Amino acid sequence: MENILEMLESNAEKNGAKVIFSDNTVSETYQDFTYHSQKIGSFIADRGIYAKSIAVFVNKSVGCLQAMFGVLYSGNHYLVIDTSMPAERISSIFEKAEPAAVICAEDTYDTFLQFGFEIDIINLENALNYDKKDDLLLNIRIKQIDTDPAYIIFTSGSTGKPKGTIVSHRSVLTYIEWFCSAFDIGSDTVFGNQTPFYFSMSVSDVFACVRSGATLHILPKTYFSFPVKLFEYMKERGVNTIYWVPSALCIVANWKTFDVCSADFLKKILFAGEVMPTKQLNYWRSNLPQAVFANLFGPTETTDICSYYILNRELSDDESVPIGNSCDNCECLIIDEDSQRSDSGELYVRGSFVALGYINDGEKTMRHSFRIR
Repeated sequence: MENILEMLESNAEKNGAKVIFSDNTVSETYQDFTYHSQKIGSFIADRGIYAKSIAVFVNKSVGCLQAMFGVLYSGNHYLVIDTSMPAERISSIFEKAEPAAVICAEDTYDTFLQFGFEIDIINLENALNYDKKDDLLLNIRIKQIDTDPAYIIFTSGSTGKPKGTIVSHRSVLTYIEWFCSAFDIGSDTVFGNQTPFYFSMSVSDVFACVRSGATLHILPKTYFSFPVKLFEYMKERGVNTIYWVPSALCIVANWKTFDVCSADFLKKILFAGEVMPTKQLNYWRSNLPQAVFANLFGPTETTDICSYYILNRELSDDESVPIGNSCDNCECLIIDEDSQRSDSGELYVRGSFVALGYINDGEKTMRHSFRIR
């Protein structure tokens, strides 16, 4: 495959009537989601926007996912914006990424207008009502290659200044192939999504779903303050796999949730993005002894993950959880001050997972040595 959309279209043919994404109000089948994304892509393409970044200012929902994939269909790359982010932060991101347009939904349109940015605004609802143009979409696809950007994710890192990581279709395709293989993600997998779509962790469950014909349910954020209600929601929807940040797992453990409800429907518990406290991890493992637990590690610059550790032994409460070994077709290596491989120094990563660089920042891209030769 050369394009992320080929994964979606393949499963739209095989699993057209199956649910691909849902939130607490909307549920979309593979066939309908593909169709709606193509309509959005046609709307954007007819505005003459091509090979540009397009911001998505839509609350976390199926609509946000439609906008993201619609941008891909238009031959552009998306940039999801946190709708609760201060105007100053958004302005800084826009200054760096120079998006050609922004997609807003009805419930975010007025909020965005208040920022006063001079930018082309695309109404999501209008785009969804547009006619799909097959010839236009085909002409766009013919011109695309696997190293074209798919999306930009901004991360401040240690500096506090936003830097936009550009990730290609090839990086996503290669990474997701590993992810689905390593964790046996298939058409029977049902994800309970916790992470925001402007965060790199969401790449794993969203695109693993698209790759394997699985289903993803967006979990209501408010339910994480009511863990019992959260697990009832997941059980009703048949969730069997979660990929959460450790702080979300810790909420469940600290509230002793499994003392009052069961989560034996969960078969895989994956986590990343933060250090996982072993005490809380042990609470989960003791209550779900048959489940697979894995610690995933990696920065946004490696699409999502570059190393992983499947828990296969007992850990004491004061023991650190290992970051494990490199993913397939991805090498993690330690480089010393003399730029030589060593047992101590800085961690470097090489392979197809590695991003294209930072948007409009060639100096920082070179300084961070995105590719080890």
